[in-house]
Amino acid sequence: MDPISENFPIRITRSSRGFGLILILSLMPLIISLSLVVLIMGAGLNIDQRLKKICRDQLITAQQKSGASMTRLLFLNPVAKNLRIKKRMTEIAYAPAVASGNKVLALRLRAELAEIQLQRQQVDLQQKMILRQQTLTNWLALQQAKSHLRSALDHLIQPGLFDRRILFPKLKHVSLAVTPDLPDIAPIYELKTPFEEEQTLSLFWNWSVQSRSESLRRYPLSFQRECSVTLTKRKNQWSPLLRTDKLLLKDFSPFSSFSASFL
Repeated sequence: MDPISENFPIRITRSSRGFGLILILSLMPLIISLSLVVLIMGAGLNIDQRLKKICRDQLITAQQKSGASMTRLLFLNPVAKNLRIKKRMTEIAYAPAVASGNKVLALRLRAELAEIQLQRQQVDLQQKMILRQQTLTNWLALQQAKSHLRSALDHLIQPGLFDRRILFPKLKHVSLAVTPDLPDIAPIYELKTPFEEEQTLSLFWNWSVQSRSESLRRYPLSFQRECSVTLTKRKNQWSPLLRTDKLLLKDFSPFSSFSASFL
């Protein structure tokens, strides 16, 4: 066989191998970058899930207390209603007693009205105390959630290797999603509608992390997160109900503007 023809396949094979090696070497930075992207993204999502669980645990506890407060508040409705009826009936009887000059009956009915008014004031005080205490409970739950989220982020991310930050928008302090039927003392409280939306306790936060390494600083990671829990009635009992949470990836060069809603 001709020497040239014998050497030609060998020359092509070596050239192909050389080209393949050059191609692999040229793609190595891209491969490494993509691997780092996947690693950082996975770590970020894992941290986000742990932060979400911390928030949910706090808000679930607060809504459990809301359920107990709601039970106590609504339990007072029949008492408030009976006192309102009793007051109205006594007032109806009082006017004729005064008109007829029956002082004994008028004095007795006036005393009854004073006693009814005192009872109504006591019920009104109980109602307001329940609402105020639950407002405070919910406010403390949000503050504790914020504190726990900050501590968890500091614990999960090495401070010497990464810069991290977590911010919370202005909070909305809610109590119980109820409204009085009349602008009077000892009213009958009714549920607001839509109740589950009005009763929702939510916490919003933005958290971000950026490596201090020069090679990774171009991949800052920033999430915007919402954690929400409401209250629902099941089998005559109030129970916390998780609402759909929203996750928005605010800043991560390969996946900017990624958003999702899930439980």
